[in-house]
Amino acid sequence: LAVDDILSAGILLGFQFIGVRVTLLSVSFNSDTTLSAIRYCTMNSIQSCLKNADITLMEPVLDVEIITQQSYVGVVLSDITGKRRGIVKSVEGSSDSSNTVQTIRCQIPLKETLGYSTDIRSLTQGDASFTMNVAGFRLMPEMEVRKVLAALGGY
Repeated sequence: LAVDDILSAGILLGFQFIGVRVTLLSVSFNSDTTLSAIRYCTMNSIQSCLKNADITLMEPVLDVEIITQQSYVGVVLSDITGKRRGIVKSVEGSSDSSNTVQTIRCQIPLKETLGYSTDIRSLTQGDASFTMNVAGFRLMPEMEVRKVLAALGGY
């Protein structure tokens, strides 16, 4: 159970590890060895391995769907890929009798969606609508990891 303790608390800011498998191959002990000593040694071994591993942070991302007029697609895409570190998945159009509506599907880190409602209204003069749903997690870019570590603990 020492393994569960280490992986659930992590060594990088105390965040849980994801995608780690630990296999204990053998334990050597004698009649004086206690269960707590084995636990302590197991924890130290795992911590030592993890400190030498290539550890990074993950961030929650959202699936975002934006519906807007063709004339605003450029500024919306620029905002997604620039300011918000988003990844555009698709841009699809549909026409009715008066105009062309575009649907932009993308993934944006949760952190970058703060204030999005106000920003998208400003970018599109109140024309766009959007929905957001949790998509999962992705690796945080190294520059963002440095910012988080500096802000939370000076690592």
